[in-house]
Amino acid sequence: EGVGIIKVGMNLSKVPESVENLYDHIEIVTTPESYNEMDDETIPAYDTYYFMLDGEKMFHTVPNDDGTIPYLSITSDKLSYKGISPNMSCREVLTSDAKLIAWGPYGSCEFFCCYRMDVSNIEIVFPLNGEGAFSQQGYEKLCKNANFKENSYYELDLVPEDFREDAAISEIIITGK
Repeated sequence: EGVGIIKVGMNLSKVPESVENLYDHIEIVTTPESYNEMDDETIPAYDTYYFMLDGEKMFHTVPNDDGTIPYLSITSDKLSYKGISPNMSCREVLTSDAKLIAWGPYGSCEFFCCYRMDVSNIEIVFPLNGEGAFSQQGYEKLCKNANFKENSYYELDLVPEDFREDAAISEIIITGK
């Protein structure tokens, strides 16, 4: 449901300034309004709330217009879900109880891939763009075996060598149920 006492759906006005051993202050970073040429739309300015502990970003959120928390994104390896944390090797996560799932055809703008465990509102995420997480072998498996079905996920059967050696979890995202 959240991180410690900070829960998805909670209003930021109810969030304490600090919580011992979780965060010692909150930093608010404003992203200015921008224009998205691809979608021909203006993206309004927004605030990102970073929950900090000893100078480290522990987790963050971008609140809804009414101040409620729609998600929490955990970025510190000091926080984990069932033994999995940011910066953990994608190869190592394959040996856990997490399932590697995907949606959409790889190489499309609609492809998504993450690890999930026993609940659908917690996604264990790794980078897909840039250098990405998949090895050439893994990329070829994805392209060959992607099982695109609209609005449904499918489980991937990959082995450690299907990930790059340096591929790691970037964040754990908790959303509403």
